[in-house]
Amino acid sequence: MVNGVPQFNAQPGTVFNNPGIPNLPTKLIFIPNQFVNGFGGDPQLVQVDLSLDDFIGQNVQVQFFFDTVDAGVNGPPEEGWFVDNLTVAGAGAGTGKTVTVGEFAQGVPFEIAEGSNTITVKATRNAYGPVLNAQKSVTVSLDNIRPIIRLLSTEDLNGNHALDSSVTIDLGTFNEDITGDSALTVLPSVTNNAVQTIFGIYKEDNPVLLTVELNGKLVLSKKSFDATKRKFSTTVSLASGTNTIVVSMQDAGGLTPNASDPLNTLSLNVILDNTGPTLTPKSTIYPFTAIAGTPGDPVVYQVTATDAETGISKVEILSSPAKNMLAMAGTPQVLRDQWGTTGNYLFPTVIPSGATPGTLSLTVKATDLAGNVTTAVVTANVTAAMTAWNSCLQQGGNLMSLPIQPTNGTISSLLSQKVANVNSAFKATLLPKGTDPSGDASKELDADGDVTMANVISSIQYWPGGVSGGGVSFAVYTPSLAADTLTTLQEGKAYWAFLKPEAFKAADPLPGFTASSYSCMTLTTAGQFLTPGSVPPVFPVLAGWNMVGPHTEEDKNVGKFLTGVTFPTRTWTSLLAFLNGVFFDYQNAGDEAVSDRVTQKLGAFESRGTDTDSVQRGEGFWLFVVTNGNITP
Repeated sequence: MVNGVPQFNAQPGTVFNNPGIPNLPTKLIFIPNQFVNGFGGDPQLVQVDLSLDDFIGQNVQVQFFFDTVDAGVNGPPEEGWFVDNLTVAGAGAGTGKTVTVGEFAQGVPFEIAEGSNTITVKATRNAYGPVLNAQKSVTVSLDNIRPIIRLLSTEDLNGNHALDSSVTIDLGTFNEDITGDSALTVLPSVTNNAVQTIFGIYKEDNPVLLTVELNGKLVLSKKSFDATKRKFSTTVSLASGTNTIVVSMQDAGGLTPNASDPLNTLSLNVILDNTGPTLTPKSTIYPFTAIAGTPGDPVVYQVTATDAETGISKVEILSSPAKNMLAMAGTPQVLRDQWGTTGNYLFPTVIPSGATPGTLSLTVKATDLAGNVTTAVVTANVTAAMTAWNSCLQQGGNLMSLPIQPTNGTISSLLSQKVANVNSAFKATLLPKGTDPSGDASKELDADGDVTMANVISSIQYWPGGVSGGGVSFAVYTPSLAADTLTTLQEGKAYWAFLKPEAFKAADPLPGFTASSYSCMTLTTAGQFLTPGSVPPVFPVLAGWNMVGPHTEEDKNVGKFLTGVTFPTRTWTSLLAFLNGVFFDYQNAGDEAVSDRVTQKLGAFESRGTDTDSVQRGEGFWLFVVTNGNITP
């Protein structure tokens, strides 16, 4: 130290990071006095490297201060020091670093960084004057980053359904018109068109080879690249069935895409399907009228549509207007059980009011995912008059009636019908035919081993009219060995039919409900409204309560149903229905979803007290009249 100032004795160009001199920069470069070539010669130059690592990512200002630590010689006429060939470098790991080589050195290891690196070799002759300098530079690239390449199924990179000239995504900025045809190109996963365009984008600074293979065969080998576009496309002809497209790229460093990198899409499958679906019409179902329908009656058309190659896109029924059929999977199980459907596409509707008797034909069109179409025809049998009626009976009590005159109303005969949708556990409790020790056929399966209505109905009851306690009692039929006071079912009357809850098979809850749903069990009665040439019947009602049903081929209102006890003076005071079932809107005037067309009411009385209230075929009613009277069809 001299006068508190540190003294330096070091090689010229030595950098002192903490020189200890107040008010001086944090780095001091030592240059000795008279550092020239000989006495009064040219200044000598020495290379000095200053690290800026502490300021990475910042904007900095580099300044130089000259101080001899002697104020007397800091200014003119003294010349001070000379700074020449200032370079700020940092592209590569080796940039700005100095490697000292000996004479005639032939090679020195040098660390470079990812990307472009410029290596400059400098030589200085300073052993004697004049000082001479020379340098040579070479640029090399290091590529340790694998290419990223992405096969695309659409040119719409930003999902706005338009073709944009500049869109920025995770791989960079692209013109969406990758194929160059000014149209939004799509590569479908399933198609019936063999000619398709394969296209994609990539991210790579040094590509040397891009290849596309279709089913193992090379269809594109690209060796020329435009760094401003970074895209590729080619047109191919697909083979029938599944086609596998594979893309790859090699860069100048020999690297290829990493198959496990989620940024890559290195393969796609496209199915070429030129075969239409298989479409098979199934038997049309008549939920109310069993074997045929009159205009306005519900029908359920059904088909089986399959497509082994690609699957079904939609099935339409070409009514006016065309409408989609319901996929089986989207239709509540309880409805499918109730209708007894076997097809996988359904269309519940009504026969048009203007349909004429005969065969009503509708075209069904099935379209697969590739766009192939198959058509078929479904038919409905339209009749002018009803020929049968289905009574849809739920667990517990059902207040029912027959809207037609039965061909055979004998209850024991009607109950021999087979029943579908039976709980398997209940069926297991029944015995083979002829094996019940007491001879009770209601505990036995039929000869085919099937469950019948006699197994599931516990009783059918009819109130002949009057007030309770007036010596009147229910007439009752039971399938068991007990004596029966009721043996036949007739039109114009209502009956209580009680079914065993344990016989019913549960299905998933209907939309909006939490409890399981149960399909009804159908009792079919053949018959007709009136026998031609016969006198229409009259149905007497007695003062008090009566069990009545509409004898009619069309739904009507209370005013029409009870005209006989309303004109000229209304003598009835109450009309009660009992709703117990799953109900479906076949008309669908509001074009609603199937979930909004189905509901259930399980065991609820409903008053029909005004003339405009509806009366549906097959409904049974409690009717109270104050005097004896008659109801007519």
